[in-house]
Amino acid sequence: MANPVLALLARRQDVLVTLRSPQDCADRLRQTIDGNFAILGSRPVIGSVHGTTATLRKRIGYRNSFQTAVRLSLEAGPRGTEITCRSGMSLFTTVFMLFWFGFLGVFLGIGTTLAEPTTKILFGLAPIGMAAFGVALVLFGRYLARDEHDAVVAFVSQTLEAAPLQTNRQSGRPIVS
Repeated sequence: MANPVLALLARRQDVLVTLRSPQDCADRLRQTIDGNFAILGSRPVIGSVHGTTATLRKRIGYRNSFQTAVRLSLEAGPRGTEITCRSGMSLFTTVFMLFWFGFLGVFLGIGTTLAEPTTKILFGLAPIGMAAFGVALVLFGRYLARDEHDAVVAFVSQTLEAAPLQTNRQSGRPIVS
């Protein structure tokens, strides 16, 4: 992506392939990660594994609601298990921010149409300031999480002895060698 701001907000996807079975991959991930609530754990990745899906995050020493969550899907394929790694902000954070900005839009619309002329500036400036703070907060949080997708994918690749699946960029189909 050319725009670094949009790159911070973009969702990413990688596909890895390993000779291990999907169940073996799930078991191995369970053994090498800490659970979501393991506050004093020492493993570099935390998350949960359910069946042939997993949600993983890089362990950080601070709270970041805008942290990257990587969702894994383990599916048997012709060359072994294909591991699809999709990442982005958590669904809760995304929905909360949509409500936040939606509320500010409604507040701005109602406040500027119903307010007295002397208070219209207050009803205009307050939501604009809150929106600017919200945008800055999202961008800063995503900036802090900028390398987490690559770190988690590298962890999965190393743990499961997986390699990137090369695809034809135009068709999206795997390259057969």
